[in-house]
Amino acid sequence: MNAETQLDSFMAKYSPEVVADARHALDFLQDRLPTALRLVYDNYNALVIGFASGEKASDAFLSIALYPKYVRLFFLRGVDLEDPDHLLEATARRSGASSSSQRSGLRSRLSPH
Repeated sequence: MNAETQLDSFMAKYSPEVVADARHALDFLQDRLPTALRLVYDNYNALVIGFASGEKASDAFLSIALYPKYVRLFFLRGVDLEDPDHLLEATARRSGASSSSQRSGLRSRLSPH
C-alpha cells in the first residue's frame, strides 16, 4: 500500500465535510510547501498530518489535525508568530491553532502577496 492510499484509508474514518476541509488544507499547504515532508500519525483522538523539514516529529513546523467534527491547523512555533487579527489560539506553550471555521482569515494571511 502506498502512502496516499494509506492516508486515504485513515481519512475514510471521518465525515465527508471534515475530509473536504482536510483535503483543501493539504492541497493549499502542499502548493506552498512543496519540499516539506509529510508525517502522518493516526492516534486515538485525531489524524495528524505534519509538515516537516526532516523525517523526525521534532522536525515538524506545521500540522493539520482531523477530529471527528472539525480540522485544526497548528503552527508548532505559533507563539512566535505575529497575530494582529487574533486568528490563532495559543493553547500550548509552543503552538498556535486555528479551526476550520477560521480558515478564510488564515487563507488570506497565508496567501502570497
